[in-house]
Amino acid sequence: MSENATDRLWDFAVAAYGKPGVADLCLQAQDLHEFDVNMLLYAAWCASEGRVVGAEHWRQLDELLEPWRAAVVRPLRGQRRQWGEQGNDDAPHPLYERAKAVELEAERQQLAVMSGCADDLSESDGSPTELLGRSFGALCVVRKTEASELTPLLELLTSS
Repeated sequence: MSENATDRLWDFAVAAYGKPGVADLCLQAQDLHEFDVNMLLYAAWCASEGRVVGAEHWRQLDELLEPWRAAVVRPLRGQRRQWGEQGNDDAPHPLYERAKAVELEAERQQLAVMSGCADDLSESDGSPTELLGRSFGALCVVRKTEASELTPLLELLTSS
């Protein structure tokens, strides 16, 4: 992949996450089944680039990213959520928006690392829907979760 892969992945992730319904389904997969939202978006980006993410690649990514997620991303998310619950629509906690921005930057840094890992993936035949389905299937095997949990997300991510 080119040096531009980091920017392409970030742009793709932002656009995909902004599609109606995608954020809700990603957060549901995160909260109910402990999926990493960035991994879900990475799989969709790889599929759009003609690549499939297999089980071994998912395991390697997990091993690489877990220290960052444990030390940075999850604590930031927890603090942001706590502050979000303390405020209200009229008067959010004063640090909520700043915490949200820092959490987003931490996730962007994680995606930058992930974009470099895509170099290890070879191109595959199939439509983006087929490739994403195979990637999600492999991720569900690693996570010991039913692939059907991600079917609605797959459908939204691959719709026009």
